Amino acid sequence: MKRSTLSEIARLAGVNPSTVSRALNPAAATLISKEQRERIIALCDKLNYRPKRAARGCATGKSYTVGYVSGALHQDLSSPFISRYIAEISRELQQNGYSLSLLSVDGLRGDLHDSVRSILLSDMADGYIIGSGLVRQQEEDIFKCTGRPILTLGYHNFKHDTHFPSVEINIEEAVALIWQIIAANLQDHSCCFFGNPTVSSSAKISKIRKYAPPGSLVSEFFIPDPVNNSLMDYAQAEETAEKLHRELFARKVIWCGSDLVGAGLCAVMEKHGVEPGKDIMVIGYDHLASAVPKFPCDLATIDPCWEKAGNVTARKILELIANPEKHSVSEVINAIFVPGKTMPFQVKKYTATNCNTIFQEEKK
Repeated sequence: MKRSTLSEIARLAGVNPSTVSRALNPAAATLISKEQRERIIALCDKLNYRPKRAARGCATGKSYTVGYVSGALHQDLSSPFISRYIAEISRELQQNGYSLSLLSVDGLRGDLHDSVRSILLSDMADGYIIGSGLVRQQEEDIFKCTGRPILTLGYHNFKHDTHFPSVEINIEEAVALIWQIIAANLQDHSCCFFGNPTVSSSAKISKIRKYAPPGSLVSEFFIPDPVNNSLMDYAQAEETAEKLHRELFARKVIWCGSDLVGAGLCAVMEKHGVEPGKDIMVIGYDHLASAVPKFPCDLATIDPCWEKAGNVTARKILELIANPEKHSVSEVINAIFVPGKTMPFQVKKYTATNCNTIFQEEKK
């Protein structure tokens, strides 16, 4: 079937070609009435008309694409949480007439600097989203040379030197709140962190130590030689916890790098007759139950609010593309503590607003 043109659709609809363009552009659709838009779309469906992105790009000088640059794309997509973050970015962009392009740079298979440069020199996107951990001084200089807006995703307010605007996931309030609840209910604060040896784990440990009650030590137990696939966290945690169970079970509180790590740990605890939440408090990370409702282990956990972060990230990069000269302020997404059976204390009387400095003040 021969495809109709925009001019033909406009003539049949009795409107200007610009009105047809607005009707088919999600970002501009609100500029015309709902009835007019539905009539134009019905005509387009009947006559097999779809706008050509290339032509739209030639007219505006834009690609209508945002690049998501990852140094470990296989890990991102294997994570039920990062993948939800990416999906939310894509959904929000699509509603505004943009698409998301996944761009992989792998420093393990070559020079990271060259990998980043080859992607950016292709100029395939109007803006880029990158993890702050991917930006070193050399890569930052390359990103600046593109002349395109750059937005970084920061984890747990981990210190980085990038000068780009960012969306930060902040776990400080959640960690401080958990410590406040533990200190009010337990005499023994002996604790440890159990998870994969990653930059993200280092950031979590620094916050756990920052808000720990005075005199509390935070030991570290890492999974040796972890497979870089989030779906393997449970099996690897279970195997490692079995080998280290005497050392782990000597603690009263165990902070886990993820809910899957926490679930693997709880399985080993129950095998040895140790009851999670009664004998030892277990705190996860990611709020897996929100993505997998039938997740069997009712963990107390920290929810980084990945979907909200994805929505904010998409809106932020679109704002930067629309106003590249405007100074943009970074945004912070505060993680939320989600109670569960593995830390069964009442939370109602505790609030994050008054616990940020509680232990810092005591240490002075």
